This record gives sequence, structure tokens and C-alpha cells, in this order.
Amino acid sequence: MGRMSLWVGLAALLAAGAWGADYVVERAPYSDATVELKWDSGTVSMYLYQTVGENLWLGNDFDIATISTYSHLRTVRLNASANPGPWNGARLGVYAFAGGAPGSLLWGPTLVVGTKEGWNDFNIGWTLPKGVTSFLAAVEQYYDYPNNDSIAVDDVRTPTGHTWIYFYTFWRKFNSPSGYSNVMVRVVMDDEHPHAVVPMSLGRVKALYH
Repeated sequence: MGRMSLWVGLAALLAAGAWGADYVVERAPYSDATVELKWDSGTVSMYLYQTVGENLWLGNDFDIATISTYSHLRTVRLNASANPGPWNGARLGVYAFAGGAPGSLLWGPTLVVGTKEGWNDFNIGWTLPKGVTSFLAAVEQYYDYPNNDSIAVDDVRTPTGHTWIYFYTFWRKFNSPSGYSNVMVRVVMDDEHPHAVVPMSLGRVKALYH
């Protein structure tokens, strides 16, 4: 069994401040039609990596039911580090999330490679299936130690309850040995890409709906 290892990404841990229980919906810098969804405080406490990388997924669940027009997943943001090796990449995937637990894979997985320690943005450009308002955005370490990248957790010791780990064939809530369990995975959603209706026959004009 792989051992969860911790790499401290800061010289000292900053004191945790007050933080709301719900994720914050922020206007993203891309355009007025985007929002950034997050569960983390924005401050890194440390970076995590597993000695065995394949089939180890970490991610956050998100619910857009109250902003359902923002159904287009534009970008997944990972706060990551090349430590303990050079950048080798990890895989991104989007999973269904219903009944309070992650489900089947909806999009991906696809290999992405970071370029700097900290926030790395990866363009997705994919619209959630019609009627889907909750999902899990996750990253798979993929490579074994010492060729793996690592993912950040924030500086809040109280878990939000929205970070999940897939390891050895099943999903469960993530509780890090360090006590810091909020993985720094965010998504940027937009409302500029409505669902496309597949035409029933050739020559029929495609309709768009929200």
C-alpha cells in the first residue's frame, strides 16, 4: 500500500482565519460571463504526493444548481508542484456526483502538465450534460514516486467535507494525516455555451436551449 507523504510548501504555516462553510462563487478574471468556484482558503499549507500514483484521485465536488446557466466548464485550476521530481504531468477527470457521492466518469481523463509551482490553469471547454448540476473535478497523480507531481492543500484544519479521494477501487471523504484536507482544485464556469440539441434528422436546423 502506498504511503501518503507530505511536502511542506511554505517555510511556516499561516494561522487559519475565519472561513465560510460554503464555497465562494467569485467573478473570475476571464470575462463577465464566468464564475470561479472554490472550497479552499487560497493559502497553501503543503503539497501532497503518494508513493503509488496510478488510480489515486483527489478532487472536489461542486454544485451549480443555484447558478445553473453556468453549465460550461471552461477551466480546471490546480495548485500543484513538480516536487518531488520535474514536471511529468497528472490526469484530469470530471465525475458525476449524485446521492452524496462521486459516480461515473463524465469527461476525461486527459494528461496535463504544470509549468509553475502554484496555480496552473487547464482549459477544458466542455458543457455539463443537460440536467447535471453537480460534479466532481479531480486529478490523478498517475506517475509513481519520484516521478510524480504533487497537489496542494490549504491552511484550514477543518475539512469542508467536499474533498474526495479515490484509492484502491473506491471513493471516500479525504482526511489527510496532517489534518489539512482541503485540496486546492477549483473550476471556472461560464454561461456562454448553451446546450446543443442533436438534430433528429439530416437537414433539420439545430436548436439551442438553456
